[in-house]
Amino acid sequence: MHALANGAISTKAKAMYGQRLKKSDYDELIRKRSVSEITSYLKNETIYGEALKDIQEMSVHRGQLEEILRRHVFMKLMKLIRYAGKKGHSFYELHLHQVEIDCILACIRALITKQFMESIADMPLFLDRYTKVNFVKLAKAKNYDDLLEAVKKSIFYKTLLQFHIDNEEFSYTKLEAALQKTYYQHVFQIVEKNFKGKTKENILHIYKTNIELSNITKIYRYKKFFQAKPEEIKESLLEVKSRLSSSMLTQLIEASSAEEMLKLLEKSNYHLYVDQQDFVFIEYYSEQIKYHLARRYMNFSTAAPLVFCAYYFLATLEIENLFNIIEGVRYHVASEEIERMLIY
Repeated sequence: MHALANGAISTKAKAMYGQRLKKSDYDELIRKRSVSEITSYLKNETIYGEALKDIQEMSVHRGQLEEILRRHVFMKLMKLIRYAGKKGHSFYELHLHQVEIDCILACIRALITKQFMESIADMPLFLDRYTKVNFVKLAKAKNYDDLLEAVKKSIFYKTLLQFHIDNEEFSYTKLEAALQKTYYQHVFQIVEKNFKGKTKENILHIYKTNIELSNITKIYRYKKFFQAKPEEIKESLLEVKSRLSSSMLTQLIEASSAEEMLKLLEKSNYHLYVDQQDFVFIEYYSEQIKYHLARRYMNFSTAAPLVFCAYYFLATLEIENLFNIIEGVRYHVASEEIERMLIY
């Protein structure tokens, strides 16, 4: 990547991160009592004012606000991508494929449950011009063939062809794992092609850590809520080696319960992030680990790909914080309970 573009992306991302919500903003937001009050604060007191300038606070609804916030973050990411040379675009656009997976899975759930309106409401239709997935067709899909038509130009088409929800042996878990496997195979190919040395090593570390944390969360979920057998759990995981040894991963999978799995996790390289009182929030701690990793690269790296990855995660996390606040306020959750869900 050209040195000038490299510097521009890194500098711009760090400047944008400097405009993030601070603790004082979160303190104000969790005290609000309606979506309208949250919108008003974001519009008048934060960087989100630009995106919300044409919105009437008193008439905005949750779905509309969340869509605007998602679009705002996406457009900021696209501004960063414009600084990249043509050669680097394939890497910087990787995050779009993860959005595609989320939407494909949402569509499949809608096809299974027949809850089509909810699926349409959650589709980021503004992304349609930026990806190979046709989000308009995806939102209108009423059967699996419609879904295949919507994704036929994407990297996931061949994977989805191997499944069909009308098949008696259809497994949502296997399909989700297959899509993630396709995604990460593509990621590793792009990284291998575009980077070398320490930059390549650090980028792979970010992605492999994300995979490993996702594996840990899945194992916990399956043991806590579904009492799944080890072979069922194993087929849902992606094989990768980061901080956990193969033997430790096997022990976690074969643990007799969620509680035993967490005791084993205490002895692993993740032990510093486990809170004895709050094991139930394992997903929260997974996100915390990602947050600290992203913060480290944001603060200490000058390599554009690493800073971009860090900014993408931190910006996305900020949006998730806002969604948690919006939901918490809507359902009259106590401020201290909302605060416990936030990562910043």
